[in-house]
Amino acid sequence: MDFQEPQATNQLDMFGVTKTISIQVAKPSEAELLADILSSGVKNKVTHGDMAWGNEPYTAEELRKRIAQGNTYIARQGDK
Repeated sequence: MDFQEPQATNQLDMFGVTKTISIQVAKPSEAELLADILSSGVKNKVTHGDMAWGNEPYTAEELRKRIAQGNTYIARQGDK
């Protein structure tokens, strides 16, 4: 089965501001950024007693492997 990268964008109107959000396949160059974001999420969940994501931070190397498989996505705000 072929799975194509999502191309659609959604308009979000919050407090009178319209923002465009697009979902795209993550790029290898974004692995470090994604590791930081996900690790922050893990830390926050552990702080609140939620171990659903485990208690180990994500690594850029781990995320590069996932990205290489083509199944890691990132939400982008604006026209980027």
